[in-house]
Amino acid sequence: MMFPRVLASAEMAWTPQNKRDWQDFKPRMNAHIPVLQRMGWNPFTLSYDMETEMVVDTVNKVIDVTLDPEKYPAEIRYTTDGSIPTTQSPLYTGSIQVKDSAHIVAAIFENGQLMGIPTEKAVDYHRGINKPVHYNNQLYKGYMAGGVQALVDGYQGGVSYGDGLWQGYLDNLDCVVDMEEITDVNNVSIRFMQITGPGVYQPEQVELLTSIDGENFISQGFVPTTVSADEKNLTFQTYKFSGPWTTCYIRLVAKRANPGFLFTDEIVIW
Repeated sequence: MMFPRVLASAEMAWTPQNKRDWQDFKPRMNAHIPVLQRMGWNPFTLSYDMETEMVVDTVNKVIDVTLDPEKYPAEIRYTTDGSIPTTQSPLYTGSIQVKDSAHIVAAIFENGQLMGIPTEKAVDYHRGINKPVHYNNQLYKGYMAGGVQALVDGYQGGVSYGDGLWQGYLDNLDCVVDMEEITDVNNVSIRFMQITGPGVYQPEQVELLTSIDGENFISQGFVPTTVSADEKNLTFQTYKFSGPWTTCYIRLVAKRANPGFLFTDEIVIW
């Protein structure tokens, strides 16, 4: 277990902080793994996992998605429709640009074989990005994520509410997105997390309401949770509403059903 950690420690000790570069260190680390193995050591074998990073460009209205594998070099192939990549899928060469919606699935290939478990990421440059949001209930200051705009900033959370992208509440969620003009809306969705160990639960239900003037709201229906409060594994549910509606204000009310937190990451509006 000491290797390759000792190599990382050596890198930290010998390299000035302003010259430390993960992208420079990674290929050198990869090159040392077979050397250690030839010496008789049994070092940690770098996995086929990948980190995904997103940059939301509100000027050009595009989201740039980058993939960062542990292995280097790596042949990465991907799809944007949720299907499993094959050797015929596009080759990842730097970044993936998303101008609307994409379900990115990426995997590393070696000698024509898919290796490891594919990485998945849902990405939406939707119509609600950067629109004003008003909260009817007080936000919990401990989990503000990206602030008051966190639910319409284009950044969808990962598998941990500690990643800075999930917004937390100790009350019902009740918020209004101002589309700033009368708009034809076809679909609205919002995703919640459940992990009962630290007290994070799905809401009992989510209600969607629409309004032209911001004062008189019409309910467009309810979507109940399908996740039991006894489910102990990490679970996600996306609450989807299908229109169409003509509206200026979109209100979402998520009713808390259990003591503890609600955590949500993004309201997606099309």
